[in-house]
Amino acid sequence: MKKCKWMIIVLCIILCFCGGCGSQGNFSSESVSESTSTYIDCVGREVELPDHIERIAAIDAFSGELMVMIGAGDKLVACPDGVKSDLLLQEIYPDLTQVSVVQSGGTINAEALMALKPDVVLLKYGLYISDGEVEKLEKLGIPYLVIGYTTMEE
Repeated sequence: MKKCKWMIIVLCIILCFCGGCGSQGNFSSESVSESTSTYIDCVGREVELPDHIERIAAIDAFSGELMVMIGAGDKLVACPDGVKSDLLLQEIYPDLTQVSVVQSGGTINAEALMALKPDVVLLKYGLYISDGEVEKLEKLGIPYLVIGYTTMEE
């Protein structure tokens, strides 16, 4: 699990600082020619992501908090309500109040998420194993990474 922890931290940093002229979440056939890289998430899934990530839906609270703390809050298109309403995080990134919330009570609002056109969704392991939620993402064709941790060390 230590290897997974470091991989996710490095991946989050890479995702947050990979800028440029990416597809802005357009999942049409035009984005197929965009350069991509493959990552392995915490449940062993291989996920192909564009090299230029601009729009991140951090459904996982830790991921949303981390993005704001490393100065990449401007890439957030969705985060949990608790992250959005955190006063300290709002001091770091005042526009956090404008970020969408697409999850409530462990359920993802698929239509709201799709409307945001994220390049990637960062999903907590607990939601990954939840019935129906992953199927929504699979049907939408939105790439997602599962973030796994169960202890403070992880």
